[in-house]
Amino acid sequence: MKRISLDIKKEKFIQKSYGSNKIIVAAPHHTHTEENKKGKNKKTTKNRMKSNGIFRMRDKNVGFLAFEIASHLKSTALVVANAQNDPNKENSSYLNMLNKLKPEILIEIHGHGGTKTKNDIEISCGNQELNFYSIRLAEKIKFYLKKLDNKELKKLKICGDFNSVYFKALSTLSLKNIKNQGGTPYHIECSAKIREKEKSQNLQNSQGSEKSSLSFLGKQVSKVIASAISDIHKI
Repeated sequence: MKRISLDIKKEKFIQKSYGSNKIIVAAPHHTHTEENKKGKNKKTTKNRMKSNGIFRMRDKNVGFLAFEIASHLKSTALVVANAQNDPNKENSSYLNMLNKLKPEILIEIHGHGGTKTKNDIEISCGNQELNFYSIRLAEKIKFYLKKLDNKELKKLKICGDFNSVYFKALSTLSLKNIKNQGGTPYHIECSAKIREKEKSQNLQNSQGSEKSSLSFLGKQVSKVIASAISDIHKI
């Protein structure tokens, strides 16, 4: 795969397999860059995509989380960088690929800015019916975080109850499609501090392998999410 620069402006669909397609870890709203460097109150469409007729922000650095989690799970990562139209709510190459692969488990990674929820991680399966799974995943993540000797990790706030999370993902087609195919979908929202970069500037190096751009916190959370998924689904 070709090197992908932080400066790319066009939409890019990236697929990377670390093993089985049974699990897909996806970041359909990935972007590398800041929302608006000219001032937070200035209205622009920079770094935004159209979703259900309105513009919304893309999710900075979520592609790095998707690659990291997929590598731990020996699964497949799907990343859409700089999408112009929301890939998981409208007809897209992303939805078509999911329909082709028909994963048993879909893990979608998203990012939130901390204004609508104070949780560092929110998990939903997109509906009340599968609430058992999102609650269980939140509990397992908390369990594995507590085992790590790190105060910052232990302080992370996590919620997986459909009735309590802000980001319920009710209108997300990708989650609905996976559920209708008999699979289990997860929608995971991560706060900005989990998505912070460390040193890398690219999704991939010149040889085509990923250089993780995540901070220590992001790497540890990715590993814990993978462990929690493995535990619940006996992988």
